[in-house]
Amino acid sequence: MRNKINKRNVTFLHPGNAIITNKSRVIYTVLGSCIAVTMHVPRLKIGAIAHCLLPAPGLSENCECSDCTYKFKYISCTIPLMLESLQRYRINLDEIEIKIFGGANLIASNGSKRTSKSIGSQNADLATRIIEETNLKIKSLDTGGSVGRKIYFFTESGEVYLKRIKRTEIENTKDVLIS
Repeated sequence: MRNKINKRNVTFLHPGNAIITNKSRVIYTVLGSCIAVTMHVPRLKIGAIAHCLLPAPGLSENCECSDCTYKFKYISCTIPLMLESLQRYRINLDEIEIKIFGGANLIASNGSKRTSKSIGSQNADLATRIIEETNLKIKSLDTGGSVGRKIYFFTESGEVYLKRIKRTEIENTKDVLIS
């Protein structure tokens, strides 16, 4: 992977943000319970990635997705906005390759019984459901579990390199190409 990355083209994606570009970039982010959604249009070499923190705005939050300052914080807002932005390039939705990462359960339960799903599970479930309801296909999915992830998204090719990050074994991680 090192020979494919030019440091001038590398951008860190902060939580609650998204990038859509037709320029060759490497965008990386670190995920725990959050979800990263990548979208790639091979014909036009357009890449999009978002780092979402929560499934949807709470009832007390006044967030209309298109006007909200925090729109990329929420999966329910982000995926439709990404698709809308990509359609401005006059593409067909079936051209989009979609990959979803993250949604880990990193908080120990301390032996207590859980009565509801973790935030990570809710994030992964909602992202998958929105994509499926839009009649799109997910090319790759790596969600859940108890490990964090660091991903590198190559906007021109749509490739994603993934590094699993366990809290206790960060040194023993392996890079995996998800193509």
